[in-house]
Amino acid sequence: MEAMGESSLRNFTVETPTESLYQFEGEDYREKQKTISLSNWIEPPKRERKAKYSIDAYFKEALGASDLEPEREPEPESEPEPESEPEPESEPEYEPESEPESEPECEPEPKAPKAPRPPKQPILQDFQFFPPRLFELLDQEIYFYKKSSGYKVPNNLELGPDVSEQEKEKQRKIDESEPLTEEDQQEKENLLTQGFTNWNKHDFNQFIKVNEKYGRDDIENIAKYVKGKTPEEVMEYSAVFWERCHELQDIDNIMAQIERGETEIQRRLSIKKALDAKMAR
Repeated sequence: MEAMGESSLRNFTVETPTESLYQFEGEDYREKQKTISLSNWIEPPKRERKAKYSIDAYFKEALGASDLEPEREPEPESEPEPESEPEPESEPEYEPESEPESEPECEPEPKAPKAPRPPKQPILQDFQFFPPRLFELLDQEIYFYKKSSGYKVPNNLELGPDVSEQEKEKQRKIDESEPLTEEDQQEKENLLTQGFTNWNKHDFNQFIKVNEKYGRDDIENIAKYVKGKTPEEVMEYSAVFWERCHELQDIDNIMAQIERGETEIQRRLSIKKALDAKMAR
């Protein structure tokens, strides 16, 4: 910087040069580049397509088509045979047609009589907890309908003596059945209103999940988190549920689900107590 001086710095510019970039030492390399590029062009090789391999064409070319075909000798001309007189046609002998053998007809096996359709019954769910007396009246109505239509329970001795005894017991109930009286009909209509008819399957599943989450003893949270039901309705249903839950068909899986949740609650409580005791030291 010191050698250049201040005057060189003042006169420094970054302007583009006026001379062409293709000219160097008096030669113009623009035209020279065009001639070099065209003269050094190397054309790429053309692609040769290979014909499919054929063994027949190979042998024809190697041996010649005439060697493969053997020469045929001319066949001698055969003399025409004299025409023979036609023989008289003999009449076909008559053979009596044999009747087809008839297969022995197999008699169809007697089918067991089908049970007649019972009268229309109301749709009852086990989680609605109707009174047991209602099911007795409905069974009596069905048994008498089978008796009036002459239905007999089929005897299946092949299934064992236990099944046979059950079938005899069913037949006895059908034979001893009596029609429902007017008092029985009124009692049936009254019992149909005593179950939890406003509880559907969705409400029941909610009740089971809340019991699993909070435990069967936390009735306040259970009544609070069952949607669509008031706390009074949930408390009433919970009391009947724990009293008659053994009547449910799927009670084993239901109890396993609730007990699994209660075990998790006890585990969390034990961890909390241990942490509280450790913090109190």
